Amino acid sequence: MASLWGELRQRNVVKVAVSYAIVGWLLIEISSVLLPTFEAPHWVLKVIILVIGLGFVLAVFLSWVYELTPQGVVRTDAGPLHANINKYLPDVRALAMLGRKSEALVALRNAIDDGWREIWWLTDSDPTLESIVGEPDFIAMVEEVEADLATQLELMRKMERGGEFAPVPDLVVTQ
Repeated sequence: MASLWGELRQRNVVKVAVSYAIVGWLLIEISSVLLPTFEAPHWVLKVIILVIGLGFVLAVFLSWVYELTPQGVVRTDAGPLHANINKYLPDVRALAMLGRKSEALVALRNAIDDGWREIWWLTDSDPTLESIVGEPDFIAMVEEVEADLATQLELMRKMERGGEFAPVPDLVVTQ
């Protein structure tokens, strides 16, 4: 239960839920006072409460799946093996663009040490990193992540052969 609570806090679900509940409660209170003043039918308040309730569920779900970052709305990474690169990406990019290679590499090392493993991003998908891509430390980090992923893949294959978990079946598309 503690890990679920921690995950909810990390993904800002708690902040969104509390904020939405407070704003929703205020809107319902204001509506309950103002609607009779304008002689609105009673069902209007019921609809407002229903919409706010459904919006609450939607807001909590979206806050679990997505995160608001300086780069915009991004999908939240799933699981502990994927540290949130958005915590490091602005620093890495800015430092690389300013020519502060060693500091950019330190920020990237922090992301890797935090569990980030999306190696495809390190290659040529981000032109702001051109200044550090050829650095020996950068190449060493890429090789380290690739080796780590290869080790994890081999362990999964051993577990599969040992019957510790069922192999993933091939997907068959039927029409």
